[in-house]
Amino acid sequence: MKKLVVLSLAMLLCLPGCWGKKKQSSPKAGKSAKVEKKDKMKQKKVLTNNEKVKSFFDEDIDAFVLEEDADSKALNSGGAAFDVASLEKSNDKLSVEDNLVDVERSDSFKTVYFDFDQYGVKEDQADVVNKNIEAAKEIVKKGGSLVIEAHACNSAGSSVYNYALSEKRASAIANELIEAGIPKSNIKVVGRGKDMPVIIDGKPLVSKDRKAQWRNRRGEFFTLSV
Repeated sequence: MKKLVVLSLAMLLCLPGCWGKKKQSSPKAGKSAKVEKKDKMKQKKVLTNNEKVKSFFDEDIDAFVLEEDADSKALNSGGAAFDVASLEKSNDKLSVEDNLVDVERSDSFKTVYFDFDQYGVKEDQADVVNKNIEAAKEIVKKGGSLVIEAHACNSAGSSVYNYALSEKRASAIANELIEAGIPKSNIKVVGRGKDMPVIIDGKPLVSKDRKAQWRNRRGEFFTLSV
């Protein structure tokens, strides 16, 4: 009987210790769960931000593509000069330059004008082109080279479209010179798009009126210093 009492007392003494340990471990488990939950929230927040960034750029790119497609379709529907996709094709006939130095404007050359959204040389500009060809031949004889710089108006179309259009205008004039016997190695073409309108009375011609902007649809001749 005495042994049974001692054994019962021993068991009772052990129970508080075990219970206390269990209570002490519970807060740690709870704290760990909170930290884990907080980390997951951080990861979710970072992922969400990354998705927003990706979405922003995707929408921006899509908008750019849609703008180019809209310009191309709108202009092509009315007898357009070309498709914007032609930018992807390389020009193997002419040297295309973006940055030119030491170029000089010569009074021997006259400005060539184009119809809206067209790059072919107009019939009423044929005499101007022919006179420019004769002047160009004299420059080449002296060892010089020519730069044909073309422009577009800003009454319609995106910057990319008008840049390509102006480059094709410059190439069209250059091809006239090549057919007349001027070596293509002596010719460089530059497309300026709609970024360099003509200056009239000290002000750039930036009217949205297509008729008023005829002066911007032009091709100009320059000579490279020998």
